[in-house]
Parts: sequence; C-alpha cells; structure tokens
Amino acid sequence: MEIKVRVDKRTELLGVLLLISDYGKLYPELVAVCHNAEYREKFFKHFDAFKNERAIKLLNEICNKLSFNVDAPIALIWQLDENYKFGKLLPYPFEKRLKSSNLVVEFLKEIPHFVEVSGFEKFYKSNQNYYNKIIKETEKSVHLDAIEKFFNEFYKMDIPTKFIINLLPHSTHGNYGVESKGAIVCNLCAKEVNGELAFVYNDVGNMIVHEFSHPIVNPLVDKYAKLPKNYFKRIYPQMIKAHYNNDDFNIFHELVIRSIEYVWIKYYYKSIHNGRTPAEQADFVKEKHKEIGFIYLDILTKLMEDYYLNRDKYTNFEEFMPTIIKKFKKEKTLMDKTAIIKV
Repeated sequence: MEIKVRVDKRTELLGVLLLISDYGKLYPELVAVCHNAEYREKFFKHFDAFKNERAIKLLNEICNKLSFNVDAPIALIWQLDENYKFGKLLPYPFEKRLKSSNLVVEFLKEIPHFVEVSGFEKFYKSNQNYYNKIIKETEKSVHLDAIEKFFNEFYKMDIPTKFIINLLPHSTHGNYGVESKGAIVCNLCAKEVNGELAFVYNDVGNMIVHEFSHPIVNPLVDKYAKLPKNYFKRIYPQMIKAHYNNDDFNIFHELVIRSIEYVWIKYYYKSIHNGRTPAEQADFVKEKHKEIGFIYLDILTKLMEDYYLNRDKYTNFEEFMPTIIKKFKKEKTLMDKTAIIKV
C-alpha cells in the first residue's frame, strides 16, 4: 500500500465550476469561505467571465433539477480522465442520484471546451507553488505510516494498493472517499486552525481513515445488508440535517465506517489528544457522532472491536461482514423496542 498526497486538477476544476454556478446559491453551507477567500478570489477573478459558457448553464440546470450536492459532484468529476474525457459512467452518482439524466452527459461533454476557452490548465499550473506547499505540510505532519499499517492489518482484503490524499484548497466543507481508476482517493477539505487555513488538524487522521474506508466498506454493506424500507426511519430527521438524507444504505455505510474509525483511534493513535488517552479519545469521538444522530454506534463499535481483537479467526473483513449485519439487526431491534416502551 502506498499513500500519495496531491492537488488534482479535476477537483480544482470542479471547484471553479461549483463556485461560478448556481451551486453556491443553492447550498451556501457547502461552499462557505474559511480563510481561503484569497485563493478563491482568484477563481472569481479569472473565471467569472465564463459564467455564460454552456457547461455552466447545463450545471445550473443540474443543480436546480437533480440531487447534485454533497458527495455527488466529487464522485462524478473523478470519472473524468486526465484529458477531461469520460467513458461509461458508474451507477453512483449517475443512476442512483442523478436519474441517468442526459443533462449530466451533456455537461460532461462540455467540460473540455470550458477548460480550453477559460484557460483552466494555465490557471492550475500558476498555483503549483501553493499546491506544493500544502502537499509538503500534509506529508510531513500526517502519520501516513500508521494509516498504512491500519489498512493492512484491519481489512486483510484484496484492495487497491494505490491510495491518494487529494487536497481541496477551494473547499472547506466535506471530505469524500471515492475509487478512481484502481486507486482509493480521500478528497480532503481544509479547516480553520488558529485563524488560518490548514489541512493538518487534530482529527485529520480520522478523516483520512474514514474516507479511505468508503470504497472498501460501501460495496460490502450493499452486498450483504438486506434492509427493509425505512429501516433507519427513527433517525431520518438528524440524518437529513447532516446531509445524509433518508437513504438507509448511506446511513448504514456511515455507521459501519464510524465504528471502524473507533478502532483506528483506540488502537492506532500515536499520541495523547487534548489530554485524553487513545481509548478516551475513541469514546469521546463516538459520543460526538451519537450527538449528530448516529445513535446505534454503541452496538457497532462493540462488534467492530470484537472483529479487530479476533481478526486472526477470519480470512478478512468481508468474511465478518455478514456477522456484523446479523448481530447489528438483532441489537437494533431490541434498542428500538426499548425506546418505544420508554415513550
């Protein structure tokens, strides 16, 4: 397993497209400025004159008519190659979120033209010194060796050996994990640290483990979990507020991965965090997740820790997945019944 850090031109292009389109008006919380105003101002100064290009007009239609938000834009843009061309689109988000709309196909076809007429490649290259600076800071400060060790020891599966931490200097909301051309990609946004924009912060390792896990865990959940309709109805209001909507499988993906995150923190953290031991930090983060609405995490963290401590009994993580789902469903039913009785 090898982890590389980069600022990919496709996701920076996506930043341009989202910021000069209707996307920001529809989802202002997803494009909020956070000490990256100077960098983003370059976007507007250079690209504002191209807001009437057909690519932007099509994107405006997509934003207004389809569920094109949160992770859907990132998942779509990574299906372009280095020349901004695309082949057969993957089911997510094209079919599952974007209704296989021809608007999406037409939009993607227009991207090479937008790149050419707007001078995007020149703009991207002009910012290489800045990109190299944040890449080096990330490489120096993030414990990449610990992350590699965790993935090798925890999953024990035939997974891609190429992992990419792709920095998003245009974005300060949302981290997204995708698989692209045989590589697993953690798209990492920036945060405010001591009044400055930074990609290195206290829980950045958690974010990277979390996003790297999505392309591994999501297909396993989808394969083995047979969920009845409205399975997580009890927490829909909290999930909608957190932009996870009422998609049962999406919610289950998050629950499973946040319980994996618990194991990462408890057993692979390299230092004391805010005066807390790794075990205390794991519990602290778990409670924070529960406050958001992931109330079933106590069930899953116990199951995930049991797998980790006894993983020599299993060929790999996939072999344990049916057990996780079976036991979780049983415990969730009891938990929900108890809640009804209390009410």
